[in-house]
Amino acid sequence: MVSGVPSLADLWFDSQVPLLTRSEEPSAASPAGSGDTPAEDTANWRDLPGAVAEATGAGARGLTQFFGPFADLTRRFGGRRGTHAEDLTAPTETKPARLLMVGRFSLYALVVFGSATLAWIIGMLRQGRCLQSSPSDSINSFGWMCYTDITVLYQARGQAAGEVLYRDIAWEYPVLSGYFSEFAARLTGLFGQTPSPSLTSEQQLSNTNLYFAITTILLFICFLVVVTVQKQWLANRPWAVLAVAASPAIMTAALINWDLFAIALTSLALLSVTRRQPILAGLWFGLAIAAKFYPVVILGGLLALALRPIVRAWFKAPDRPAPPGSNAQAESDQDATEADSANSAASLMKARYRPLLDYGKLVATALGAWVLVNLPVMMMNFDQWKFFYSFNQDRGPDLGSPWYALNLTGFPTPNAQAWALGLMIIGYLAIALIIVAAPVSPRLGQVAFLCVALMVSLNTVYSPQYVLWTL
Repeated sequence: MVSGVPSLADLWFDSQVPLLTRSEEPSAASPAGSGDTPAEDTANWRDLPGAVAEATGAGARGLTQFFGPFADLTRRFGGRRGTHAEDLTAPTETKPARLLMVGRFSLYALVVFGSATLAWIIGMLRQGRCLQSSPSDSINSFGWMCYTDITVLYQARGQAAGEVLYRDIAWEYPVLSGYFSEFAARLTGLFGQTPSPSLTSEQQLSNTNLYFAITTILLFICFLVVVTVQKQWLANRPWAVLAVAASPAIMTAALINWDLFAIALTSLALLSVTRRQPILAGLWFGLAIAAKFYPVVILGGLLALALRPIVRAWFKAPDRPAPPGSNAQAESDQDATEADSANSAASLMKARYRPLLDYGKLVATALGAWVLVNLPVMMMNFDQWKFFYSFNQDRGPDLGSPWYALNLTGFPTPNAQAWALGLMIIGYLAIALIIVAAPVSPRLGQVAFLCVALMVSLNTVYSPQYVLWTL
């Protein structure tokens, strides 16, 4: 064997051993100029099975060593660490909010909100191709990929003719989304023509375009709320904030529907959870569920997080410290501070059950907020109120869903709703198991993303704007 080349076992198990070793490079054992000659390396392929058995015999640590090279592929094939590379495991001493400061002015905030504004303008320009200038215009909205429910439903559901949602017409969205749409319609009547059946087609079209413009402004405000929440929540992860502010999903799907309203409410709810404000979080969650039903699945993930300390204490499984400088570390440090202050078995038990008690407060508040929002419509017209739930319950596989794809490929699923529900239950049980069994407590954003992504992937209906839910 050539001297200076690591043994086969070291090359496989030790991720600190470089793939290529130059014989002229001095080693720690033989400094340059010492005159010592390295020992002959006699390792060969027959050493590998024994080394594998020895490493895996050490348990989980041995398995980690065995897969060491695969855990370090970037360094091995990408060369040495770059000068400007960021160490994600190092503690963050300077918050991005304080970076790029000019006096009291933050260039970081300018970049974030400037990117958000630019992304929104791109989305508006994209949708502008589908705005009609004359009632006789025929626009292929699907061909130009600029379809939006906002203008279509304003005309098709009768709002352009003065009809009121839930009172006069059925609406296939939850109540708070209806309030949002009706608010934009009232503003349209204030700044444009008063909607009524007597309006000409040109006047109704003018109102429709004005309604779209007003809704665009309101949804942009919602988007700015989402970006502001992300900026506060991810103070140590500036690139993650920019990924939301300049997301292609905003440019392509933000103006398809009213989803950003519910997304803003959900973002405020999650921020309140991270700040240990269960009552306020419950209020935001109740409003978010009253606008869109998808935040319900996030409550399931929060339940798993609340049960995590109890279950791990039952199985005597200690948590591994979170990486320094991460959001998970901040949350775990807060938990550790509470645990250290517990100087008795009773106070320790209280600290362990506190997340579950906070979760109970959150759910109770969310339920109360949801009832208060829905109650007026339920009392005014119960049949119109329940239309959203009956409409979605009877809805079969639709465009974009995997179940619709199965039908197209010759594998019809008559009970798609039941199959989707069953697979979702299995999936959410698996997510709960991951949350509880993970050696490091998962971040709240990770849990929320998994819960929403599973619902979007297995639901019998998939609309393009659902991608916004993962923001």
